[in-house]
Amino acid sequence: MNSDPRSEVALCIFAKAPTPGRAKTRLAPKVGEAVAARFAEAFLYDTWAAAAKEPWAAIRLCVVDPAHPFWASFRTEPVECELWAQGDGDLGARMESCLHRALAIAPRAIVIGSDSPGLPREFCVDAAHAFQRSECVIGPSDDGGYYLLGVSRRGAVELGFGLGALANLPWSQSHTRSATLTRIRERGLEPTILRSWFDVDYPEDLLRLKEILGPKPEIAPASASMLRAFQELG
Repeated sequence: MNSDPRSEVALCIFAKAPTPGRAKTRLAPKVGEAVAARFAEAFLYDTWAAAAKEPWAAIRLCVVDPAHPFWASFRTEPVECELWAQGDGDLGARMESCLHRALAIAPRAIVIGSDSPGLPREFCVDAAHAFQRSECVIGPSDDGGYYLLGVSRRGAVELGFGLGALANLPWSQSHTRSATLTRIRERGLEPTILRSWFDVDYPEDLLRLKEILGPKPEIAPASASMLRAFQELG
């Protein structure tokens, strides 16, 4: 272990500014564009605040739109925010670019989204520990995607990160995870697969989140506050 434990794993949070009409668009038909954007902001803040508590993580906020004025006021206590642009291309290209960059500051890198508020802390801890036995780790989402992808420097070399390792994968599909796992295995790695969780994309996902946060709002306080403000969703 290095003297600075935050040099062990780079934790990249993928996000975009919570702009009405562009954020959580699958929630908007139920709650309206402005409220959907407020949910997106709450989810992002809770994701950031939870990550900031991890002593092993060097956190980077990887955003679609770094020039957006929202980021100038984004609350990042207790850890200072370092903002990275995701870059160009589809989601795979942007994830690959940020993970490749993150591996320059830490021997292992993980990317998560901001759509899983309330993600149990132990899931990310398990991901960090998984590198002791595997060069790659994936956290499956119930919708067929994944909430987390991690790779070590050695794993990145074997997978060809920086050379299109995640190119031409089907994104936002029910078989996104299976296609990604096939790609990883074709290149000679067997990833550690974590426990499943869920993204909050649809109104029914809000109901599931409400069940989780109702008795324990401290898990994701900003999201819990938003849910309380819109009781009609229940």
